[in-house]
Amino acid sequence: TLLSDSLAERVLRAGILLDGVEVPPLSIGRHATADLRALRAFLAGEQEFRRSRWSEAQAAFKEAFDADQTFAFALYRLALTRTWSEYSPHRPVYDDYTRLLAEREIDGLPERQQLLIRAHAQLARNQADAIATLHELTTKYPGDVEGWFLLSDAYYHLGRQRGTANDSFRIAFQRGRELDPDSPPVGLPTGV
Repeated sequence: TLLSDSLAERVLRAGILLDGVEVPPLSIGRHATADLRALRAFLAGEQEFRRSRWSEAQAAFKEAFDADQTFAFALYRLALTRTWSEYSPHRPVYDDYTRLLAEREIDGLPERQQLLIRAHAQLARNQADAIATLHELTTKYPGDVEGWFLLSDAYYHLGRQRGTANDSFRIAFQRGRELDPDSPPVGLPTGV
């Protein structure tokens, strides 16, 4: 576990993260894969994810999941990157990957990953609970850039569907940008 976590951190630091930017809490060893091919593909996907290269990340996460069908966090990343690469404007979709993810047992994962997975599935099903789940995530992990971007997504999509769109999505998006200006989703316009 310590070896895989150390390897994951070195891979992310290999020219991807700016000096002073905190490495996201990966705990790869606790992501429940013992398959080296799955781990390699996952780490390659993480590099592409950090570069907002959604199609490339999607392919790597698919390879990771194909190598280990129990690798829940690879499936989460696959569902997320598929949404960002195939649907415009990156609207949450309850597709086969998200459906499979929602059926997964995620109790063994770290709390942060559980909250991300749960919120993604809720958002894809257009459930307002996604906002509460993401508030819990960003309260417990205020430095979690991905949590802030997903909260922004939830406010944007759920608010538009219910006719209650407001500036909350901009505030959450800006908080993510403040924490890490080069973090995904860097492909989105800064004026969002």
